Parts: sequence; structure tokens; C-alpha cells
Amino acid sequence: MNEFQPVRLGILGAGRIVVDTVLPMLAGLSAFELVGIGTSFPESVPLHLKNMLHESYEAVISDKSCDALYIATSNNLHYELAMEALRSGKHVLCEKPIATEVEHCVELYRTALEANVILDEGFMYRHAKYWGNLTDSISGGGLIGELEFIDVNFHHRVFRKNDIRFRKDKGGGCLLDVGCYCFDVVHKIAKNPCTILSSRIWKNEAGVEYYAHVTFEAGKITGRITCGYDRELEQGLLLQGSHGTVHVDYPFINQQRGVCLSLTSNSGIKRIRLEPDNAYLTEFKEFYRRIHGSEVIGNHNSEWNIAAICQLTD
Repeated sequence: MNEFQPVRLGILGAGRIVVDTVLPMLAGLSAFELVGIGTSFPESVPLHLKNMLHESYEAVISDKSCDALYIATSNNLHYELAMEALRSGKHVLCEKPIATEVEHCVELYRTALEANVILDEGFMYRHAKYWGNLTDSISGGGLIGELEFIDVNFHHRVFRKNDIRFRKDKGGGCLLDVGCYCFDVVHKIAKNPCTILSSRIWKNEAGVEYYAHVTFEAGKITGRITCGYDRELEQGLLLQGSHGTVHVDYPFINQQRGVCLSLTSNSGIKRIRLEPDNAYLTEFKEFYRRIHGSEVIGNHNSEWNIAAICQLTD
């Protein structure tokens, strides 16, 4: 494969993100050629793509015309499908969490290295434009001094009681859903694993958590995470340093709203408004670039994220 050829992509899963965001995006992205879709809900696939349907997930993975896979199934299937794909020599972009056990995360990255294929975890927010501005404000002591405290939250409403996110057997619960984003951004910034200091977890009658309030330490940094299905969309990231603060109003989902960074320091208050950008598009372009590059394993916090969540759910 040379860099001028599109990557032939198979997709596993046909949920809302795939149907509403990824499939329309791929239609205008020449870097990828869609060659197959595997899903347990074939009725969700748009009519003009029905010819891409395979009879099973395994049929897509074993398709010799497929170079890479995007996995967006329920959380409980991520490890199994990603492992099968890697062992088949396929590059993998898997939605978060890449697995629900620390040992499985380690096994996946080890297998990718042994097979010399790309394995990426799908945290699309990492590819949003605001990260450059945020990094400039905190790196090397930056404009806010030494980072001391991180406060991050991510909430949205889940209305249907039979929603897959309320099914324990499918890897449901707010911690593996929105909480995973919160821990990932903490680990990305703190560059140290979280140790849980205190927690309050609310669960429904099925034993699935729908709200979590957590305090933690990561190296010299302390902080707080709240996440859940208890309110309409709400998200935020506050970084408190020795000389100031940075606040990001929509750190995770911002394709419609854009992002506002508010920087408070000894120099006063500065606000940076960034227009909406498609982080999914940038994520797939980066996946393509890495497939044609030499870096098999990129920066990831998978083991740290799951280890922190396991401290709360075990």
C-alpha cells in the first residue's frame, strides 16, 4: 500500500455515532474506502449502504479486501473484536474504552506491536483544535504557573430505561461512557495515573451506575470528577495553577458549539473563542497518517483509565 491509495475500511457497529457522524464523514474523505459493515442492527444502516452489510462481525474482520477496522460496538465486545482484528493483521481504531479490564488493554497493545499494525483508541476530543491553546497555557509552568488542581465534568441525559448504556452485560454505566473521557483528560494533562481519594456512586435497580462524584490525586495534582446521566448535556474542564486558571466550556463534544477557553492569570482575563471543528474527521485523518507512518503505538492512557474506573466499580 502506498500513501496515495485509500485505506480500505470495515466498520463494526451501526449505532448513532456511526450512522449520524462517521458514515457521512467518510463519504467525503478520500483517504478511506468503505468495504464492509458488520452490525447486529442492519436496519440502522442507510439504504444506499445496504450492499456493504456482511453477515457478521467476523465476516468483516476476515474480509481480505479490508485493511483496517473501525470498532463502534457495545463496550463489552471491544476487546474481543479488536483482538481478532489485530491477529488478522488489520489496523484498528476502536471507540473508547478499548477494553474493560486493565489486562486486556495491555494484551491489545502488545498484540498490535507483535503484529506491526496500528491500534488507536477513539477519544475524538484529543484531536480538537483547542488542545494547542490549552497546552500552551499550562506547559512548563505556562501562564497559570504550576498545575495544582483539575476539575472535570461530563453529563448528559439518557431517557430510555432499556438503553444499552443501562445494561451491565453490555459494558454500560456512566463511568465507562462519559467518565472514561474525564479520566482520560486528567491522565493526558497530569501524565500520572489517578489514585482515588473518595467517591460516591449512584446506581439504578439493575446495579448500573448513573452518577459518580470522585476525588483523586495524580502525582502532585489533586482534582475532582463528576459524571452521569442525571441532567442535560453539561461538560467542563477547569485547570487551577499557582498563578491562574484555565476553563474550557465544552472540552469533549463541541462540533456544534465550538469551544471557549477562559484564561485568568496575573495579566488579567483572556478569552479565546474557537469555531466548531470536526474532531472525528481529524481523528480519522490521524489514523490514516499513522497507518502510512512508522509509529505503531501512539500516546494512550488506556490502562490508567480502566485501572481508575476499576477502583470505583470492583
